[in-house]
Amino acid sequence: MEVVRVASVVMVRGDGDEGDGSVVWRMAVTTPNGDYIKFNCDASWQKESGRAGLGFVARNALGDVLLSSARAECYASSPLEAEAKSLLWATNQAHNKGYSKVIFE
Repeated sequence: MEVVRVASVVMVRGDGDEGDGSVVWRMAVTTPNGDYIKFNCDASWQKESGRAGLGFVARNALGDVLLSSARAECYASSPLEAEAKSLLWATNQAHNKGYSKVIFE
């Protein structure tokens, strides 16, 4: 499996829709080039219980969602561990699907 890490989140500043001069920030996720599949991974973590929420979405160069999932994790000792568990889960899913050109973010 070939893994490439790139920064590809763009924050776009624009006028709010209310016409009151407010500013709105929108996040635009860019798609991967060529035949790469990009996995966007994320996690949440609750300090009191150690519970974590994990999730990922995989897109092709056209922006089509190929695979996505979310789940609760019984325990993570920190936000970093929760993020690592999310990345590990996405990596396993990419392997199971046979994806060989993958970007994880």
